[in-house]
Amino acid sequence: MGGDVIVVDAGGTKTLLGALRGGVPTSAFDVFDSRRLASGGEPAFLALAAAVRKFCIEHKLAIGTLVVGVPGMLDERRERVSHCNNIRAFEGTELLRGLRAELRVPVLLEQDIMLQLLGEHRCGVARGVDSAFGVYFGTGIGSAWLQGGNPFVPRSACQQAGHIPVGTEGLVCRCGKRDCIEAYASGHTLEALSREHGVPIPELFEQQENAILKAALHRFVTWQGFLLATIATLLEPEMIVVGGGIPDMPGYPRQRLVDTVATQLQSSCAFDVERLRFATLGERAPAFGAQALVDIVAASTSAAVPDSS
Repeated sequence: MGGDVIVVDAGGTKTLLGALRGGVPTSAFDVFDSRRLASGGEPAFLALAAAVRKFCIEHKLAIGTLVVGVPGMLDERRERVSHCNNIRAFEGTELLRGLRAELRVPVLLEQDIMLQLLGEHRCGVARGVDSAFGVYFGTGIGSAWLQGGNPFVPRSACQQAGHIPVGTEGLVCRCGKRDCIEAYASGHTLEALSREHGVPIPELFEQQENAILKAALHRFVTWQGFLLATIATLLEPEMIVVGGGIPDMPGYPRQRLVDTVATQLQSSCAFDVERLRFATLGERAPAFGAQALVDIVAASTSAAVPDSS
């Protein structure tokens, strides 16, 4: 696959664009409000294709392959978005087909968290790790699993750590079900707390005088720790990578999250909290992950071609 690799990291709140040339991330970067992909009455693929074209023109890029990180679940063939709670306009097969028709280049779709985790595996905290499970706390809660350095593609859309039912309060999740952990411990929860207490979201974890808010945030982090402990207990991966915008917020109690996980682990569990690590690449991760995905697809395609010699 020649040309530059253009990377789209579509999140529930914002969409990032980046690029790689010769496998190396360039300085080209752009960000826009993800609501742009679901407004104006036009299909999401048209809005995204227009954004990619503009990005390439402005940064003098020659698009060779487009990699799109989708904040939702895809089928095994990575052609259909089965559901995407934060960008409903992505659902179905139109996104892939439309982008290919509009841009006339190879287009790869992958779960956004998988791109993040692939990036950490190639150049970040999970480098050289055979089995890594990623949990990213952002607008929602995303998860992905790498085994042997390759994406673990479930037979069905089962990689949904954010939709494990945990509570009994009847909180409605964005997916429409009740009491998913995402309703208790995601960015949606912080939005509600921000409105209730009149505190801007970036300042929530720095508030010390509001006892009610402080208790609510303590429960919030406890639920996150319980989720990580559940994954560690059931799957015992070599590493759990924790990422997303929430653990990077000012005042976020990372050590208390780790301590919560440690407290919940059984003594017989093979997972040790020393193998609970925080993502290090930030917004660079999807670019490195995109290149890793392009390489995996190229190797797979090459292996599938019979040797004619």
